[in-house]
Amino acid sequence: MNMNPVSRGVSADDLDPKAVLEVCVCHNIRRAARAMARRYDAALAGAGLTTGQFTILAAAAALSPLAIPVLREILALDRTSLNRTLKPLEQRGLIEVSPGAGRRPGRIALTDDGALAFRDAGPLWRAAQAEAAQRLGTGRTGQLLGLLTGATAVFHD
Repeated sequence: MNMNPVSRGVSADDLDPKAVLEVCVCHNIRRAARAMARRYDAALAGAGLTTGQFTILAAAAALSPLAIPVLREILALDRTSLNRTLKPLEQRGLIEVSPGAGRRPGRIALTDDGALAFRDAGPLWRAAQAEAAQRLGTGRTGQLLGLLTGATAVFHD
């Protein structure tokens, strides 16, 4: 059964594109995420890291050695995207990726250079975090984090 709007007698004209842009939750979360990521990426550029790379180093620093499926869960990334993100960190010697034995999943571990990179990027991240909290307001920052955590839990597969 074809469930597209046109097959149900709804024309594309019935859907106001401006309204979609205003109320689409997915669009607005992605838009906000891109705007925020640009700020954090600009701040972390001084350490030669992207926001995604910094987050991986944080996870590895907190939980090293870290099973790849656990990291995928933390980042909500599929296997291909995670592998693509890990490769530059591994090439720079900031993490070590070890394959699992048999059917067991692989692991990542933070190297000494990775620990130094994470530590050196810390003040840059703190500055970006402080800017975000200042722009949003402390109360709204906490509310936003709570809403995003809840949304992740609801929509996580």
